[in-house]
Amino acid sequence: MRTSPSFDRRHFLAGTAAVVSGSVAGCLSRGTTRLSPTDVTEWPPEPLEGSLTFWTWHNYWADWAEASFKYRYDLESTSRNVYGVADEWYQKLGDGGHGIDVVHTTTRPIERALADDLLEPLPARIMPAWEEVTGRFDLDRYRRDSDIYALPQTRTLFPLQYNLNEFDEAPGSWGILWDDAYDGQIVMKDDAVVSCQIAALYTGQDPTNPVDFEDIKSALQQQRPLVHSYWSSRYDARRLFEAETVLIGPLTQAATCLCAEDKAPIRWTVPAEGTMSTHSAFVIPTGAPNPRTAVRFVDWGLRRKITTTETWSDDWDLHYASRLSTDVADRYEDIWSEIRGA
Repeated sequence: MRTSPSFDRRHFLAGTAAVVSGSVAGCLSRGTTRLSPTDVTEWPPEPLEGSLTFWTWHNYWADWAEASFKYRYDLESTSRNVYGVADEWYQKLGDGGHGIDVVHTTTRPIERALADDLLEPLPARIMPAWEEVTGRFDLDRYRRDSDIYALPQTRTLFPLQYNLNEFDEAPGSWGILWDDAYDGQIVMKDDAVVSCQIAALYTGQDPTNPVDFEDIKSALQQQRPLVHSYWSSRYDARRLFEAETVLIGPLTQAATCLCAEDKAPIRWTVPAEGTMSTHSAFVIPTGAPNPRTAVRFVDWGLRRKITTTETWSDDWDLHYASRLSTDVADRYEDIWSEIRGA
């Protein structure tokens, strides 16, 4: 039996663009320039702009981080937004004028944002947290030429969640999501990639490069009558688990930990077939209005990391959830459109 690590809140403890006069590239009207994070060439970055706006997936960390960082650096104002799905912040970046300084997110949307030129390079090598980050993470997926565009805070998983009142021990296989005994008590994510990758694992395939898409589609078609609902926001999924409306299904490791904070009878496990793994990382969007404060916050946040990775098992088969090839992504989207349209 695999058991999930203990987790509590203590693990988290351990507009207008800023402008300057000068000759820096990217001049705006009236002879002013917009600073970017890489204009920070010495540590610490000074002077801080006095304001910060950040978006994160973790509400407990957000509450603590906002208050702590504002107090530590005597900022005039801070604001944070806790999002349910990455499209919420991604859409704002694409629309421009977003007013966001830092986004705390995972690898797949970071790779998408990087491909769409929505992120600023970071002055990573002068940041105090740099040495620790490079010692723990492979940064190649966040690199373009010699520049680094994201710095990971921690690894995280997309494992199988189960209700402790129903299961005496952790289920050993993703196959439990196809078990008729749990008809109407199964939840799945309304996401082509996540759900198709689970079906790929269930059918014994590489979730990042499967060979039999028909087998994946057939598995999801067979499962569909058993599914209570397909969630788009992890907060909706949490509510279903907390109310014990559903008993089993995929949910992010972090969201499971939040459920545990709320005393829900839920744990996570890594089935024998493995699961998807990703990074929770910090990025600074292009046009961040407070770039020096953003750089300072990223370095500060990297040293307030989630520490549950220390209890992970070397026996787990983890597949990194990076951006898929166009062919695989398109095939997954086609399958999911058919499943959800049925």
